Amino acid sequence: MGSLSDQDKDIDNVILGVSQLADGLPGGNQMSPCQQARLLEACDKLSSRLKNPEQGVAKLDFQWTNTTAVKIAIDMGIFDLATSRAPEDLTVEDIASSAGADPVLVERIMRSLIISGLFSATPRNTYQAHPGAKALSSQGSMQHMVAFIHDITACVSQKLPEFLAKTHYRNPNSCTEGPFQYTFNTTDQFYTWLQKRPGFHASFNGMMKATERMDVRWTDIFPAAARFATFCGPQAAGVLRLVDVAGGTGHNIQDLVNTLPDLQAQFTLQDLPEVVAHWGVRGEAQVEVMAHDIFQPQPVPGAHVYILKRILHNWPDKECRRILGHLRDAMAPHSILLIHDRVFPDGAAGLAQSDVSVDLAMMMLCGSMERSEAQFRTLFASVGLKLVKVWRGQAASQSQDGVVEVVLAEE
Repeated sequence: MGSLSDQDKDIDNVILGVSQLADGLPGGNQMSPCQQARLLEACDKLSSRLKNPEQGVAKLDFQWTNTTAVKIAIDMGIFDLATSRAPEDLTVEDIASSAGADPVLVERIMRSLIISGLFSATPRNTYQAHPGAKALSSQGSMQHMVAFIHDITACVSQKLPEFLAKTHYRNPNSCTEGPFQYTFNTTDQFYTWLQKRPGFHASFNGMMKATERMDVRWTDIFPAAARFATFCGPQAAGVLRLVDVAGGTGHNIQDLVNTLPDLQAQFTLQDLPEVVAHWGVRGEAQVEVMAHDIFQPQPVPGAHVYILKRILHNWPDKECRRILGHLRDAMAPHSILLIHDRVFPDGAAGLAQSDVSVDLAMMMLCGSMERSEAQFRTLFASVGLKLVKVWRGQAASQSQDGVVEVVLAEE
């Protein structure tokens, strides 16, 4: 038997080092979002380099089968059972009895959950739940996301190739005649369709709440402390007027209050009536809550700051021009518009998988897109606005999260 080559020994040392590093790492919720994103990107890069072409392509199929197994496990109550029994392990018999299921089927589903890193098999032939299992229980934040992806997004993705072939591979740019409408045989735009179906609407809202917890704060990207310094402290030169347009329940305002607790500000939170009814900003911030439709004229003129977070990516250019036009009409020369969205580079390099996945989801569901910096410039110029700067997050991360600063174009 021949001796190991130096290259084999080096690879063995790398394997040992990676394994030891993994054992010693804190959980994802114990590191900063930026550190977590950079580490995941590095791991994805390593994984892609290790696979041969056939293995890389085969992974595409396995992703869907794993998601399907997770959805079945949710429906069977496996994650709820594991959470209620923690820290005890589960047996095939436990799960089969609780779900009224065939033990053979249980074993097959559990194999997939092990591969997905949600459970591990013990030497006692039992199953030990990992933290991700609780996140997929009814107590967790991710159950709605899996349900929505499986029931809605996956259905549209299966019809997307057919839709694009029928439309001669034109880029979808309609919110009423896109892949979603083709799949579900409707003329309703995505959000209208959801509102008519409470079950799917609940899944979507649950998914949005889960992604909010994972999202990068706009105040971690935009230099709020420096830009709003004159409005801070007892010697503030004035009161900052900020309008959070389609701001949900107030997360953007809360992020700024947390970042600058001595900011002297008057906030206006705007969204649809059923959304702002559940608003909640902690602390002593002065918040005016206002029901408002982004496709109607902006009722608060001359504010210092208007914010749009994760809004424009939901809409094709035609609708975006209507939204931006109303904001332009309300803006004063001193006003700035801050748009927190993904801002793709003008080339194809340096993209994170999550950003690309969201872009395709926008295409499928809304007939819209994540835009590049050049596409944003063109869009703004078409309505009399000018892009001043794209503020970026941590440079070492491939995430394309950005805050776009926009002002009135010079006449």
